[in-house]
Amino acid sequence: MEQYRIVIYKKAQEDLEDIVLYLNKFYAETALKYYDLFVEKIGGLSTAPERCSLVRDDSLRLKNYKYLIIENYIVFFVIRGKKVQIRRILYNKRQYRDIL
Repeated sequence: MEQYRIVIYKKAQEDLEDIVLYLNKFYAETALKYYDLFVEKIGGLSTAPERCSLVRDDSLRLKNYKYLIIENYIVFFVIRGKKVQIRRILYNKRQYRDIL
């Protein structure tokens, strides 16, 4: 099976940190559970990133943005060669077009 290298952009790292810190204010166990879930699901992209769909937005689709849904969050990424570039991790109710 083909292996891809996962590259997490700084903004995506900050997004994940913000999510975990926010959840930790209310539910420490939930924050840890979500962190582990993100690590697992994003790590799964190293073997099959093509399984995820392109985003619906035309301008982002032209830039080859794909997405992975994890609970109430969306991981936006682009495949470049043998790298999966994790660009952002956003709450699914946010207007991502304005952010990306």
